Amino acid sequence: MKKIIFIIGIVLLISGCYDYRELNDMSIVSGIGIDYVDNQYKVIFEITESKKDGSSTEISTSIVVGSDSNISKAFDIAKNKTDKDVYLEHIELLVISRSLGKHGINECLDYIIRDTSINSNYLSVIADNPEDVLKQTKENKSMSQTIKDTVIYTQGNTSIDDLDILASKYITGRKDIALPYVYLDNESINYNSVYYFNGDKIVGEIDQKMYSFLVLDTTNTLFTRNGNTIKVYSKKISTDIKDNTITINIKVNGQISKINKNINLKDTDIYNDLEELINKQIKEETIKFIDTTLNKESDLLGFKDIYYKKYKKNEEK
Repeated sequence: MKKIIFIIGIVLLISGCYDYRELNDMSIVSGIGIDYVDNQYKVIFEITESKKDGSSTEISTSIVVGSDSNISKAFDIAKNKTDKDVYLEHIELLVISRSLGKHGINECLDYIIRDTSINSNYLSVIADNPEDVLKQTKENKSMSQTIKDTVIYTQGNTSIDDLDILASKYITGRKDIALPYVYLDNESINYNSVYYFNGDKIVGEIDQKMYSFLVLDTTNTLFTRNGNTIKVYSKKISTDIKDNTITINIKVNGQISKINKNINLKDTDIYNDLEELINKQIKEETIKFIDTTLNKESDLLGFKDIYYKKYKKNEEK
């Protein structure tokens, strides 16, 4: 019995030490940018270094770039630009250029999913020039973390789809993807729209408010009609399909955020009128969102998935 325990102990000891490396001896990548320029992939790593200074930690960042017509080689070239082993388990952000999105992200998505050294629990965004975005410096913070915090704060701390969820949508083909579009304005990060895809290609841009309201778990959405504004603080959205007709049921709870100065709040009937006005506004904005995206053959609400679950699964049984 002692012999068995002794052998197991050696195996565990070897397993624990086999892949152990000091973080100080590694290049820790906090963000990856991928651009597509002149028929070549450009891979950008934002590398984060931390140094202890007494009781505080100072964070600095640097950029390395690799380019090639093959996405795998572009990654390898970027990795070889550092004199340390590249560590990809702490990635906060993937920045995809608009030109890559229009070219198609299939090869990049396939490479990243297959590379087991890259974690998949991070935010993905669109930018005009990933290198310009990632090379910006923030005091004691990586640009990747800054962008991630900005998007999540704008969404009202709502969980954004990570790479696993995006890949699942793309692979199954029953729901198209959309990614936040971020841009620099006086060195500040801004986010107010999303680029949406048909398959692996960008086909359009739309305001982030209705995407967040209809697709994500976002609340605190503002709807305005005739100078009156309601802030939605809870919602329940359900979709059904019957006889080739799609029905979307939206139930929201909200509170008055702004009132037209001409409205008399002592009139009890006014609250029913306000409710009707805002219901009309939500309906119109929802129809506009659906018409805009479906006209580009982009299914962000997963109508294909609803159809499959209701009809195709029964046919397969």
